[in-house]
Amino acid sequence: MDDGKFIHEVNLSPGSLHDLSSLLLLPLDPPEGAELYMDRRYESHLYAAFPSGKHLEDLLREAQGIVPMVIRRGNSRRYVPWPQYLAIVGRRVVETVGGMLHAMFPRRIHAVTQEGFVIKLLSFVLAHNLKLLTQEMA
Repeated sequence: MDDGKFIHEVNLSPGSLHDLSSLLLLPLDPPEGAELYMDRRYESHLYAAFPSGKHLEDLLREAQGIVPMVIRRGNSRRYVPWPQYLAIVGRRVVETVGGMLHAMFPRRIHAVTQEGFVIKLLSFVLAHNLKLLTQEMA
């Protein structure tokens, strides 16, 4: 997703996986220094130390060049005020796009097969992007 609220990439994972597990399975190839906005639920899981003594947040930064922008609690050890402001502002864009996409969904998405469900979800993402394109052209 970019600042223009266009969705560039979609990844669907089973609901039985924790969000952090599915984050590690994402086939993303972000540019160096790309920011990944995360909410408060990721904070405690990013602190899980590996045998090397490093945290997952540090490993993401070193291995993939991703800058995790985690919204932290005020009593967190890694709380710094100005990155928190940037994380909150960036997260608002993510929540806005999620709300815009959710507004397009019907109450229930009826699909008989898994492939049908995926096609319906991707068609909503396509409709969202087309709606933004038509608004820009007008």
